[in-house]
Amino acid sequence: MRDAEGQTSAVRFEPSVSRPAVGGVLLVVLGALVTGSSASLLGLAKVSGPTAAFFRCGYALALLGPLALFERRRAAAGVGWPVIARAAGGGVALAVDLMVWDRSIKLLGAGLSTVVQDTQVLFVAAAGWLLFRESISAATLALVPVILGGVALIAGVGGSSGSNPTLGTALGIVSAVAYAGFILSFRSGRDQALPGARQLFVVTLAATALSGAVGALTGTLALTPEWPSAGWLALAAVLVQVFGWSVLSRAMAHLSTVHLSIGLLLQPVAALAFAAIALGDYPSALQLVGTVAVIGSVAGAAYFEGRRIPSASHPDASRPSC
Repeated sequence: MRDAEGQTSAVRFEPSVSRPAVGGVLLVVLGALVTGSSASLLGLAKVSGPTAAFFRCGYALALLGPLALFERRRAAAGVGWPVIARAAGGGVALAVDLMVWDRSIKLLGAGLSTVVQDTQVLFVAAAGWLLFRESISAATLALVPVILGGVALIAGVGGSSGSNPTLGTALGIVSAVAYAGFILSFRSGRDQALPGARQLFVVTLAATALSGAVGALTGTLALTPEWPSAGWLALAAVLVQVFGWSVLSRAMAHLSTVHLSIGLLLQPVAALAFAAIALGDYPSALQLVGTVAVIGSVAGAAYFEGRRIPSASHPDASRPSC
């Protein structure tokens, strides 16, 4: 079949897809490795959840603001309030995720809390089924008990590490639910109406405002964190919130759901390695078994669900990381 210029569409289409796909794989690998340091950086900061979320997002605004302004000046059209409100809703979910996740890190450990948070893929799939009537494959449903069993082992069934792994795991699941809400909002906002830096700026601004308000109301917000806590939070802002998110945001445009999901499984693996090196967090043998069960099952779910999604010029995105 030929187009209006008399050229075969298949011949022109193949190079334009293969090259970005390779670049997308490299981007998601880089993004996963970078964001895998997030939990360890928050663990090193040793501040309250609201303080960690407020400064991690607040510091990032200083860099995202100029980028968003530059992007806005180049845009051909403005952005409507419904689009901005949708991105702000994602920021609210992100703030809840960060504050609860920080507590989970303290109770369970940086690496294992990241693994538990990875179960958000189940909540994203459930939301797709409930809200958008998207079907779920039988193979994915069969993996749910394996994931739950892995989570139980991480929570301390049969031996554990961490000061309170059961509560830490429970909070990790709450964090995963909030993270799933953020993912759904972020995915729906990846369009020409609010691309790249502007979306990240609105999300981060909303997360900063909510975490600051919660910290002020509960008396847990430290407006002048001491050194080196301030340094670790600044590093998390620049490395994870700005660089890591920007990289993963670009990867979304070039990868299918299955490739992005599987690539991002490097993130909990990297988190375990960073936690062992930076914090001395070593999971028990049974918790490692649970970790393998969760990561392997999430990879399987991503694969089975990805096979059911037809290829498109703008493939869907799966899980960017905190």
